[in-house]
Amino acid sequence: MLDCKLCGETCYTTYVCSSCNRIKDMINLYSRDIVLETLEKVLVRTEKQRNHKLILTDESYVKPQTRNSTKKDEK
Repeated sequence: MLDCKLCGETCYTTYVCSSCNRIKDMINLYSRDIVLETLEKVLVRTEKQRNHKLILTDESYVKPQTRNSTKKDEK
């Protein structure tokens, strides 16, 4: 048994698990730079995005109404 070189999951036949192998296939298909750029765009918040994050204490923010439970308490 081997450990995956990327995530550490136990592998039986290769040094990369099946999930990480999909990432490897995407890198082979699109190139490493495109995969990294896409991951940065999708998963990582930029400084501008962090600065424009909605502040919940702002009075212009309309809080969603909470639904009242119609189920009666059981004893």
